[in-house]
Amino acid sequence: MDLLFPSRNAYLSLEAPIKINKKGESAGFEFNLSEKRNYDFMIRFKAANEADAGRLRKLLGDPGYHIYTKESVKNHHPEPPPKSSVPEDLWVGVRSGEYVAVPDNSGQIPVRIVISNLEQDGSSKPVVDKDVNTVAYFAHGRCSPNYKNEELCFYRNILWSGLSPGRYRIQVTTLDDTPRFDGVDARITIGFNPKVRN
Repeated sequence: MDLLFPSRNAYLSLEAPIKINKKGESAGFEFNLSEKRNYDFMIRFKAANEADAGRLRKLLGDPGYHIYTKESVKNHHPEPPPKSSVPEDLWVGVRSGEYVAVPDNSGQIPVRIVISNLEQDGSSKPVVDKDVNTVAYFAHGRCSPNYKNEELCFYRNILWSGLSPGRYRIQVTTLDDTPRFDGVDARITIGFNPKVRN
């Protein structure tokens, strides 16, 4: 199992390019696992440089939350609460139920993910078959340990799945047209946190 370590997570050196902007596009690959643990199935987006990274960050959406007053969300006209000089007050309001925290879904990409266990007799058994509306990103940084390379990568989670040792196949299919992502370099990949086991 070849590994890459661009951050605190480890990433299998396996990937498949996917045209993320068009409905019905698929990508996948087969892979072997030698350890039982939780694996993170992701979309990796690549930016050519810092300027391109700024554009891509806006497309993907903020990995944080928007906070609105509870009443305005009920009335389908979300409005932010009055500005506070202490940001922590907003989360106190969320915990008390006065405010509502809504994830940023501006750059959502719906996909279907199928992970199948490949048996020695040639048969396969799906262990994951799920539609997921992917949003935001959870990590970004240099795509390569060579810091002279200006390429930056953003990682978006599709789902986590606990898998046992064996041979598997992953297939990811886009479920909607997302033309705002025209020309974006997107790839399906797998990672895990080496410090966490099942």
